[in-house]
Amino acid sequence: MYKLGCFEAAHLKALAENSGCPKTCDSGKDIVEGDAKDCFVSYNGPLPPLGCPAGGYLAEPCQTMGEGVVQGNKCCYSYCQDCVCGRPFVVDGHARTAAATATSAWISAVSALAPKPSGHHQALAAAWRADAMDEHASVASFFAFGMELLACGAPPALVAAAAQAAAQEVAHAQLCLALATRLDGQTAGPGALDCSGGGGQRSLAELAAATVREGCVGETIAAAHAATAASHATEPAVREALRRIADDEAGHAELAWRFVAWALATGDAQVRVAVTGAFAELLGPTARFVGRHDLVGDVPATLRAQWGRLGPDEADQVTRATLRLAIAPCAARLLTPAVPA
Repeated sequence: MYKLGCFEAAHLKALAENSGCPKTCDSGKDIVEGDAKDCFVSYNGPLPPLGCPAGGYLAEPCQTMGEGVVQGNKCCYSYCQDCVCGRPFVVDGHARTAAATATSAWISAVSALAPKPSGHHQALAAAWRADAMDEHASVASFFAFGMELLACGAPPALVAAAAQAAAQEVAHAQLCLALATRLDGQTAGPGALDCSGGGGQRSLAELAAATVREGCVGETIAAAHAATAASHATEPAVREALRRIADDEAGHAELAWRFVAWALATGDAQVRVAVTGAFAELLGPTARFVGRHDLVGDVPATLRAQWGRLGPDEADQVTRATLRLAIAPCAARLLTPAVPA
């Protein structure tokens, strides 16, 4: 699930100095060694209330923190913990994203918003920019997925769909960054993404279970969230972007379901056990699916809807409805041998 952690400057320093972050922690371009105590030493940027360090500089949690947002005298970070976050780029069990850097390379043309954006606009921008970093990482995830499809002998239609999905994620990152820039005027985007260790080959059972989590569930929910937000958005550019994202994410979810159906049809009993277990875990009563909606929880509902962001309660309602009305019946059909998937 996604959580929101807020820290004062002194706490941020303590987190950095006591960090146990491994070498793979995405801590920014200045970090070359695994000792996370060096993370803060090399950081000379602003602290609240002037600004926030990149999430990768902090000890908890490593690798998955979104961009910090100043709230009063604290920096608040959204981070993923035991969650389904769409199609993450996962290496050794940890989701990995690129560090943000000052660049306009990933930002498509935008029309300027009124100068001096409010704090609410900055919170909305931070949420869209955090989404962009996830979409950017999803490009690597789909490239890796395509290689694993080839390694397990998947049919060409699935391989081609994975390649197409990677290209669509590039466009999603650009759309999200364009909206963030329009909101706060900042030209920030993803820097280099550490892809080392991301090409490992999993067994068909492991790949199928991961696809259940990230695609059948994660991307189905992501598509529903985007479609709902699009239906509420009053800003034309936002509505158009969300409609495209919703359509593409629905296609990515379809790819996941198609692959899992193929894996069940061609794999051994271990594949069925892994897929059944993954669905049972994610459809169980203790499963939680919370996105970055807390980042915009204080934004007025009308402004939030205008800029395509769901509030925490609304997002939870959409998630629960999607699980009940779409994912659960599809999973039941998929796991019934006598019924064609």
